[in-house]
Amino acid sequence: ALCGYLLNATGLSPNMIVGGVAKDFDSSFLWGGGEWTVLEGDEYETAFFDKGPKFLHYAPSLLVLGNIEMDHLDNFKDLGALETAFVRLFGAVKEDGLVIAGTESPSVKKLLPLCGRRVESFGLSGSEDWTARDVEWSSSETRFRLMRKGEDLGVFESPLYGAHNLRDTVAGLAACLDAGAEVERLREALPGFQGVKRRQEVIYDDGNIVIIDDFAHHPTALKETLGGLRQRFMPLRLIACFEPRSFTCQTKLHQDTLPAAFEQADVVIIGPIQYAQKIAQEDRLDLSAVLAELAAWEKDAWVVDEPEGYMDRLPGMLRPGDLVAFFSSGAFHGLPYRLAQMLERQGPAS
Repeated sequence: ALCGYLLNATGLSPNMIVGGVAKDFDSSFLWGGGEWTVLEGDEYETAFFDKGPKFLHYAPSLLVLGNIEMDHLDNFKDLGALETAFVRLFGAVKEDGLVIAGTESPSVKKLLPLCGRRVESFGLSGSEDWTARDVEWSSSETRFRLMRKGEDLGVFESPLYGAHNLRDTVAGLAACLDAGAEVERLREALPGFQGVKRRQEVIYDDGNIVIIDDFAHHPTALKETLGGLRQRFMPLRLIACFEPRSFTCQTKLHQDTLPAAFEQADVVIIGPIQYAQKIAQEDRLDLSAVLAELAAWEKDAWVVDEPEGYMDRLPGMLRPGDLVAFFSSGAFHGLPYRLAQMLERQGPAS
């Protein structure tokens, strides 16, 4: 969505298809008629009749590869199988194409020797081809110097927050510059990006309580997003509500890493979980074990067995300075908006 917005704002009239709803266009697609088409692809199955990764149906001239982590157990039996899909993706890139690779990801770095295409790296360690320097985080923006192979391209201001969004911004700027966008027009355009719905989306803010609706459901995404939310809003208390909805979330794959994902949260509420029938009992995520680990870290944590459990608990516990973040790969039973509507009827907290 960021690349689509930037290319459009700099006059390149792109076409775009992305997974979320880009707020700048109030749509997940755009037809500008220009030379470039921006596609958001991932490794998940194409359709019920085609279990192969969606991204193998594309033939990109430019590939931005941010991160590879184990997911989608219903499609890949292990990390090796997942990595094989990305090696196949390298082969789909045009021979004279470019791969912009996030080399802070161990799997991405490991696979790059198999790429067979021109590669430029990005990240925040400072050693990559594309990186950010002199980063300043604030409640309203992220300021940084964009560096390209040691060349200082000047200061940029991003409305996004969190290290994960800064990495993505660096990669997006690199991609747009390679596509022909002018650096000064990119500098002017970036602050105006409105983001994507259900990506750190503020759906309620009365000056006392903030409610966020977010798509994150992998431990890494949860951790990065919570860190970004604390950085941006600096709440007195951060309440994380998580629905393990996807097939992989319901398995034990992330059993050991899930508790640490809530490091930045003060309060954690998890559930409900409707286990897929094909997940054996011994392979299922054990919410009681997650709860025990969170309690050991002195987190206030609960498991709810049904959606109404949130509405039974949250209204009575909210106080000024709270930020409530809902995380789910689905609509979370409409709970974020139900809570927001309830607070609107009650008026500002005091």
